[in-house]
Amino acid sequence: MSSPEYPKSNGLAEKGVQVVKKMIKKCLDSQENLNLALIAFRSVPNESGLSPAQLLFGRQIRSKIPVPENQLNGRFDERNKENMIK
Repeated sequence: MSSPEYPKSNGLAEKGVQVVKKMIKKCLDSQENLNLALIAFRSVPNESGLSPAQLLFGRQIRSKIPVPENQLNGRFDERNKENMIK
């Protein structure tokens, strides 16, 4: 647990807020659709090899980003199961 008055102790959450604020600003400046940007953000794999949507829903979500066929089955193999627990 960390204090909300001390942002240094909550660096990961602060970085996430910074990324989303930057995305919103870019979408407003270029008149892009914010929903499409959020879907793209949620469907791109992070350092664990799984996207935020995969970690939350257990499957890939539909987006405009190309995905290899072998990742569209909606199930994880046992190797990725331990990454979901982290």
